[in-house]
Amino acid sequence: MKMEDKIKKYEFTGETINHLGITLHRIQRLKDGLVGGWIEKEDNLSHEGSCFVFGEAKVFGDAWVYEDAQVINAVICESARVHGSAKVFADAQVYEDAWVYGEAEVSYGAQVYGNSEVCGNAHVFGGAQVHGGAKVHDKAMVLDRAEICGNMEICGDAFIQERVVKRLGRNRRGRMMLHQKFK
Repeated sequence: MKMEDKIKKYEFTGETINHLGITLHRIQRLKDGLVGGWIEKEDNLSHEGSCFVFGEAKVFGDAWVYEDAQVINAVICESARVHGSAKVFADAQVYEDAWVYGEAEVSYGAQVYGNSEVCGNAHVFGGAQVHGGAKVHDKAMVLDRAEICGNMEICGDAFIQERVVKRLGRNRRGRMMLHQKFK
């Protein structure tokens, strides 16, 4: 089915800005007239599902927001993906082939990049960074400028704050994993 045959859920308002040398277009949701954020092209935001880009959020490059994901006052770029019911908001950034999905939340200045994943019900916030192929999932929380990088997997009820790691172990694949009960 061609794009012109699909039902559109938003349109460009005609307002544009230049962001890092890229022209971004303001969008407006058709069903209720809500003015949204900024995208470079229609390939950045699906017309299917309830996904949307709100406020001053910016999505550009080959980044894609789809399904029921929400991006609010955050930046999604390069080849990043945000989908499922994930939320990225409050000056967070997702870029460089990173994926945020499921019920995950990335917020308050956090960055996810470099082929990394945040998924499940995980939360990354407070200036934390997840990069270099790391994965944060299940109900894990990473916050307060903590940095998770390399071949690291944070899962279960792990709680990482201010670069403190409680217990490390290796799984059968040799991948570093952290399991810690959230209190």
